[in-house]
Amino acid sequence: MGYEPAAAPTAYRIRLTNAPMVDTGRGCTEHPSLNCPRVRSMVAGELLYDIACQQPGDQYGRTNWWALGYGPVHTYGFVPVDLLDTPEHRLPGIPRCVG
Repeated sequence: MGYEPAAAPTAYRIRLTNAPMVDTGRGCTEHPSLNCPRVRSMVAGELLYDIACQQPGDQYGRTNWWALGYGPVHTYGFVPVDLLDTPEHRLPGIPRCVG
């Protein structure tokens, strides 16, 4: 998957425990959702960092945008933007995933 470098903060705290981080395979890169294999459940206060891009997918809470980045113990996947510590429905300055 290709992406353009982000021009904004690329680390956000998780707001709730059991936040899903889902895999990028099997069509999940194009359309992240809870139907994608779960990489792990994140805990409130953990960081999603080195966010490369964001992609629209299934609605989760107030938005359908999912952020692609790293979590604890070198995990990598999509997390719903609604579960990150931002009032935005989409992360400002973070590009859309392409490819």
